[in-house]
Amino acid sequence: MPFSLRLERAAPPVSSDDPRAVALAFLRKVGAVSEGYDPLGDGREASAPPPVRVLVDCLLMEPERSWSAAEMATSIGVPVGQVYRALLKFEALDWVAQAEGGPKGALAGKRFRLRFGRLVDAWRFTDLAAGLCLERYARLAHLIEARVAPHRDRPAGRAAPLRGMENAPTARETFVMELSDQPLPSEGAPKDLAAAFLQAIGLIGDRTGGRKVASLPSFRMFYAAFVLGGERWWSFDELGKQAPSTRPTLLKHLRRIEGLDLVERTAIPDELGFPRRYFRLRHGSLSRAFEFTDARARLALDSMARWAEHLDKLVEEERAAPKKAAPRAK
Repeated sequence: MPFSLRLERAAPPVSSDDPRAVALAFLRKVGAVSEGYDPLGDGREASAPPPVRVLVDCLLMEPERSWSAAEMATSIGVPVGQVYRALLKFEALDWVAQAEGGPKGALAGKRFRLRFGRLVDAWRFTDLAAGLCLERYARLAHLIEARVAPHRDRPAGRAAPLRGMENAPTARETFVMELSDQPLPSEGAPKDLAAAFLQAIGLIGDRTGGRKVASLPSFRMFYAAFVLGGERWWSFDELGKQAPSTRPTLLKHLRRIEGLDLVERTAIPDELGFPRRYFRLRHGSLSRAFEFTDARARLALDSMARWAEHLDKLVEEERAAPKKAAPRAK
């Protein structure tokens, strides 16, 4: 199963003592549960999505046991197809391993168990695979930079940035990155390498509506302006000329690129002395810019390890707590 992980910015675990509410938020952050599913998450067992119930009620509650998909479906009362989809997502995250034969009388089918019986230990496999993905992305960024750097034009001189406005942060910054072990090209034209790079990190999705990647506004802004421009500062109007599209669309793509720390911003006074925002590839180099992306991604991985540890503790507490007796029928 190919490795696949969605990373968001580093954040502390949800302040809840219910393992299912924490698991729902955790799985949403790593892309195993869609963001549109019950964003508040009341934490009740019956309302939790199947991936949460498979993880908490089966794999974590009984870590010493191996499970078939049919047994999980019977245990939590959901269709077996939903269980299989959840297991595929966990396999893509390297959380589950196939087990040998089950106990006597077990239902037929492949059997699964959580790696080493604890989510924090299973997360180490995810962390290792994610680190290898980041190393591959860094090599691709270095290759693109080596191919493009000799052909860049020297940027025209501009007024000096206003003091205190260098690298001014954006209030709506969001860090969202995709990690995958899909093969990356090692040869080709810089434009093709840049397209593969943007698709790998998630700035361009698999579905492009039938359009070529090179014609998309996000690609044209990133490649034609930032990568080829190097140390040149771009105003928003200049970016619009390089990547013709609507203003909201360009802002959306610019914020996503900026959220990954690939682009920096500053304020430069115009001819009337009023400050205007300008953007450029961070430090004028894609390989150096990706070092910041790599650092943010590793902070997010460390943060998710703390989430996994917190979830393990909550499950252990629930497992050790005495079970409430079922109410007697009248």
